Amino acid sequence: MSTFRFFPAAVALLTAFLTIPLSAAQPERVIVDSFEEFEAGTSKSVSLDERGFLRKAPEVKQLKHVSAGQVWDMLVEADGSYLLGTSPDGELLRISRTGQKEIVTKFKEKQVTALARNASGELFAATAPDGKVYRIPANGKPEVWFDPKEKYIWDLLIAEDGSMFVATGTNGKIYRVTGQGRGAVYYDSEETHIYTMAQEPKTKHLLAGSGDSGYLYRVTAEGQAVVLFSNGEKQINNILVDQDGVIFFTALGGSKPKPKPSASSSSRLANLRQIMAAANAARGGNGKTPPKPPSAPSSSGGKSPNGEASKVYRLGESLYAEAIWSTQATIFTLLEVEGKLYLGTGDEGYLYELTKEGDATLLLQVEGQTISAAAPMGKDQFALATSNPIKVFITGGPRAGAGVYESEVFDSELFARWGAVRAKSDGRVKIRTRSGNTPEPDKSWYPWSDLGSQSQSTSPAARFFQIELQIGDGEVDRFEFVYLLRNLPPRVEDVKLLPIGIGFQAIIPPPQPPTPRTAEQLLKIEEDDEPDSLKRQLDVRFQPELKQGLRTAVWAANDPNGDMLRYNVYYREDNDDDWRLLSKDLEEPVISWDSTGWPDGNYYLKVEATDAEDNAPEDRQSHSKISKLITVDNTAPAITVNSVSGGQVKFTVVDAASMIAGIQVSRNGYDFKPLRPEDGILDGQRETFITSLKAGEMLFI
Repeated sequence: MSTFRFFPAAVALLTAFLTIPLSAAQPERVIVDSFEEFEAGTSKSVSLDERGFLRKAPEVKQLKHVSAGQVWDMLVEADGSYLLGTSPDGELLRISRTGQKEIVTKFKEKQVTALARNASGELFAATAPDGKVYRIPANGKPEVWFDPKEKYIWDLLIAEDGSMFVATGTNGKIYRVTGQGRGAVYYDSEETHIYTMAQEPKTKHLLAGSGDSGYLYRVTAEGQAVVLFSNGEKQINNILVDQDGVIFFTALGGSKPKPKPSASSSSRLANLRQIMAAANAARGGNGKTPPKPPSAPSSSGGKSPNGEASKVYRLGESLYAEAIWSTQATIFTLLEVEGKLYLGTGDEGYLYELTKEGDATLLLQVEGQTISAAAPMGKDQFALATSNPIKVFITGGPRAGAGVYESEVFDSELFARWGAVRAKSDGRVKIRTRSGNTPEPDKSWYPWSDLGSQSQSTSPAARFFQIELQIGDGEVDRFEFVYLLRNLPPRVEDVKLLPIGIGFQAIIPPPQPPTPRTAEQLLKIEEDDEPDSLKRQLDVRFQPELKQGLRTAVWAANDPNGDMLRYNVYYREDNDDDWRLLSKDLEEPVISWDSTGWPDGNYYLKVEATDAEDNAPEDRQSHSKISKLITVDNTAPAITVNSVSGGQVKFTVVDAASMIAGIQVSRNGYDFKPLRPEDGILDGQRETFITSLKAGEMLFI
């Protein structure tokens, strides 16, 4: 297994590159073999399932780049063209199968929020704000079909009996329309918005998803409904019922604020931009910078991990809503094709494929910020429309060329030689590498290069490294590479001298048994963790000792490679150039010694740190630092009485090694007082003092 694990910070934008843990300058092997690790890279034209398998993605063809703006709904026409309801110009667009754009009609309202076509082929469009339901005849000139007098219309549903249901906000009402101008409230939910609807094929009951309480309603008759789901979510924004009657729906998490529609910015999802900003804010973003790609698929059993923006629920005959998948991205679209679910997300244009049991594959990425609309086109194809900017894509079928995957940028933090790169695959895969010295690949990087003999990377030594996989047929479920850090010297940062007369004796703690762990803690242990890392680690402590002549030095040192350090300590006299060994191979950055046998004088200490323990002789590095001046003064000062006359005594104090620190005198042997020198300042090794002395009185110095 690998020597590290990396996960997308949930987040947050985390750093854009992987930091490799530092270690001794020995070859290290890095393995990437999980969904989270693969997802940190860029899946340019590959799919990634939750087992951590890469394969070629389906073919994706960009049909049209329309303009800036949003797509609210999409219909695929019988002739192969696509109808798009857009904003901010309130246009209904038709994109032909060859990519030609036609403005079918333009509404005075700013958003075309929903499209529907009945069994007779009549086309209907809903608008907002203060919108209406329009019928669009063949000549493209719209006529008002129904005006609910509501602020927003979010969804249209043509029932099997030919009537139309209209979902609205901000009063949360559903209308049933039976003809032009003939409509009435079918159900008043007392919610703020009804965003989406579906009809159950067997019972013909109407399903509706609401905000701001995130209810899933089953409307059984006019004015009658039950809530099938209420779990603290804020919005139900997609509902799908399969042929077996199983209900699938997507919910936007409870961590986001309530929708706040405005005349200029709203949608059936309580506004695309608003929800994207709310989802970003839930992940720690600022609403402007695009967040990291979606997190790994999960089956959380209905429990919402922190940071989730969307969840997919399944509700069967038991009427128990089970959360089968969740993501930190916002799910905007939900389709069923050939028994599988397809979910379009924002803000990076990711499309997921999901089995009905919740097994997910990050299927592909399109060049757009948000997949905001989708429509099936047949057995193995469907159309996707993105917002910000508006683009139309056709996807499905086998890809002609290789699928391309780019790893995350690996950061050695120092400077590394990059060795062998290998991929585990059951088909054809070509590997290229590149290196550079900036966190993001730019024109200063060395170009992509093929592997050399024995799968060796031919990229020059550098701090950063990236791998590209070109996958033909088959799957890749892991790749690995080897790197060798340049061994850099350790550094002694500081040497500090402690007060005179204090020594310290190291107390080595006894071996500790491994720390007991819970099952949750055991899940965090990696296969490549060293056994010693599971033990309870106790630091070495130092017992102080007070004794005249003891000296102690302590220092800080570090090694950029993380090597184990040993220390050698030397000393020399001030006027001598030769260093003498005081102690060798110290394991702790502390030394205490008895200086009573040293001749009086001034000395220096030199502390040398070496990484020889972890490196071959030719690679060993060391660094040393010299302490401040140390004064050793083991000889007591000499006191000479110069004169005794006139009730005063004059005496001189001389210290051969150091400056006089102070003099205290007493006339009774126990009550000592400091005495100022004759010149008023203690500033030398020789000082003269004068004090009064009565007849018969003794002076203690």
